[in-house]
Amino acid sequence: MNEKAESIEKALIAAIPYIGGSISSLLGDYQDRKKHERLTNFFTSLQVDINDLKDQVNSKFISTDDFLDIFEKTSRKIADERNEEIRIAFKNILLNSIISDNITYDKVEVFLKTLERLRPDHIFLLSILNNPIKFDIDRGKPVGDGGGISTTLRSIMKKLLPDWEESAIIEIVSDLENERLVKDFVHNFGTMMTDSGIHHMTGKLTEKGSEFCNFISH
Repeated sequence: MNEKAESIEKALIAAIPYIGGSISSLLGDYQDRKKHERLTNFFTSLQVDINDLKDQVNSKFISTDDFLDIFEKTSRKIADERNEEIRIAFKNILLNSIISDNITYDKVEVFLKTLERLRPDHIFLLSILNNPIKFDIDRGKPVGDGGGISTTLRSIMKKLLPDWEESAIIEIVSDLENERLVKDFVHNFGTMMTDSGIHHMTGKLTEKGSEFCNFISH
């Protein structure tokens, strides 16, 4: 193990004493330069985040065998994942499990497996649905608060994402509905509604979808 890796290992073990053996094993398993770099960057970022949130760390949870299993699974997924946005989401799931007062192994595993099946476009659309009003404001309010006689989700999405093909939006949201993260979207895509603008986009996440969005964010 090189000097940089040893330094990262010591710093992270200081934050989470129970993972020492796992770090050494993981760093030793990945000799490919890119994968090793992803892993060391992940460990460095995680150590910084944990130090910033050390007062919120759930010491009881991180001392369990379940946590060690989650830590190793997450590390391997990050080492193998080429997309930076997805790697960050994996890291955030682990980090949020570390600082959660009420977390179970099964819930974290579900989120990890869900994220495995998603692409950056899925994450992007989830971020819109998680806070559509903010997204609309950040884009200069192309949808706004309505004011016309009627509108549809199709019309709203065309204003929010003018460069996206409608078929791509439907495909991605269908995937999210199949994952039980989004509800009442595809079926109502072309349904006419009294125009209240961007507010039609609120409440489209399921309970699982809202929690998932919170866990992949930091």
